[in-house]
Amino acid sequence: ASVVLSAPKFVGKKFIIEFIKSKIDWIKLNKEKIINKQQTKQLFNLNTITILGKKYPLKIISAQKNKVQIKDDFIIFSKDLTETSVTKIFNSWAKKELKKLLPGYFEKWQNITNLKASSVKIRDMKTRWGSCNIKTKAITINLQIIKKPIQCLEYLILHELAHIKEKNHDKNFKNLLSSYMPDWKIYRKMLKE
Repeated sequence: ASVVLSAPKFVGKKFIIEFIKSKIDWIKLNKEKIINKQQTKQLFNLNTITILGKKYPLKIISAQKNKVQIKDDFIIFSKDLTETSVTKIFNSWAKKELKKLLPGYFEKWQNITNLKASSVKIRDMKTRWGSCNIKTKAITINLQIIKKPIQCLEYLILHELAHIKEKNHDKNFKNLLSSYMPDWKIYRKMLKE
C-alpha cells in the first residue's frame, strides 16, 4: 500500500507537490481500500470466514456505523469510512457474540464436571486458545475460537476447567478429559490446524 509518484524530468517540484495536494483525498481513499483488502485476505482467507464451523461468503459495505451481521448466508461487515481495520471490527463483534455464547456452555460443563471458574474473560491471544489461572480459577478464552466448530469451544472450556483440578497436561489430566469427552483429541487436533 505504498504510494509512488513518477513524473517526467522537466516537471518542476512545485507542480508535483501541488498535484499531490490536489489528489490527496483520492490517494488516502485508495490506499485505505488496498490496506483493507490486505487485512481482509489475511483475516478471512480470500473472502470467506468461518463462524462456529460454517463458512460464510464475506461482504464489506460502507455505512454510517461499524457492524457485523450474518444475513442470507453471508457475513456482512458494515464499515464507516474512518475505520481502516476490518480486523478491529471483527474482533469487537466476536467478543460480543462470545459473551452471549459462553455462559451457557460454561454452565453446562461446570455442572457436568463440578469444577467452577471464578471468572471468564475473552481476549485476542496470539499463541493460545485459552488459559486458566489455577490459583484464582480465572479462565481466559481466545476470541478467535468463534471461527472454530462449537465442539472445539466445548473442548476448550472443558480443557481449561480441567486445569482447576489438574495443573499439568499429564496422564491424570488426559484421563480427566477422556472421562468427560472421550473424543477430545479430535477437537484438539482441529484447534491445531
